[in-house]
Amino acid sequence: MSGFFVSVGWDGTGSITLCCSATQIWFASKPKGVWELAHKHLGADHFPSGKCSHPTQMMLTLCHIESAVFLEISLVLCYNQVKYVVGGQSIMPIWYEVEHSKAGIYNFMECNWHFHDFKIERVCYLSDENITELFLKYDELENSIILKFINVQAMNIAVKADFCCADKIMGSVLLLTENGHLLWIDNDSWGDKSEQHIEELKKDSSWIRAERIIWAVTDKYGNPTEMPANKIDQTWNVYGKTEHHHFDLTPYIES
Repeated sequence: MSGFFVSVGWDGTGSITLCCSATQIWFASKPKGVWELAHKHLGADHFPSGKCSHPTQMMLTLCHIESAVFLEISLVLCYNQVKYVVGGQSIMPIWYEVEHSKAGIYNFMECNWHFHDFKIERVCYLSDENITELFLKYDELENSIILKFINVQAMNIAVKADFCCADKIMGSVLLLTENGHLLWIDNDSWGDKSEQHIEELKKDSSWIRAERIIWAVTDKYGNPTEMPANKIDQTWNVYGKTEHHHFDLTPYIES
C-alpha cells in the first residue's frame, strides 16, 4: 500500500497520540526541530523526507506496510514548554525563539547568564536569506549557543583579542527597539541603564539588530541539540545561598 495519508491536528490545549505500523514512514512536523529529533531517535531509514504545510499538523505518509514497526508520537504541553514523546522517549525541541517582550528577553538572557564567559567562536552571514549565525562558545563545544538573527537590519563585529585569542564576553544586553527590532550588544557596562546609552555601548562592540532571534544549545560536536532540562530549570549558588530558577522559553515555530 502506498500514498496513504494520516493527518492529525493539535490545538495546543492538551496532547495527542498516534500509533501506526509501517516499514517506512515519511514524517515532518512544525514546530521546527521535531523531524530532526525523530530522525535522530528512530533512525534515518524511517524518516527519509517530508513536508508539512500547517504549524499544528503532523503528516504521516505510510507506505510498504509489510511488517510491524511501532511508532508513537505525542505532544504534551507542560510549563508552557512543548515536549515530544517519540518512540516512548521524552525529548525537547531544538530551536527556540526570543519573544518580543520584557519577559521573553529576561528569560532568554537570564537562562544564558547574559553570555558571561562565552566567546564569539564564529560568525556567518547568509546574504540570500539575510540571516547572521553567531556561534557563542562556552568552555567546550557542548553547551555552547547558536544564535540566528533573522532579517538583519544592521550589524558590527568588533575583534577584541588578547595576544592570539579573542576575549570572552563579560556580559551582554538585548534590547527591544522602538520599531520592534531586537538589538544584541556584547557589552553590558551600563547595566539597567543600557537603553539610555545604546550608541556608547555599540562603540567598539559587536552588535546585531534584527527582526527575530532563534537559538539552540549545542552538543559535544557543536551541533544543535535538544534543550537540556537543566537549562530550563536551573539551580544557582549565590553567595552561599541556593536559588532555583525556572525559565519559560518559547519553541520556534517556522512560519
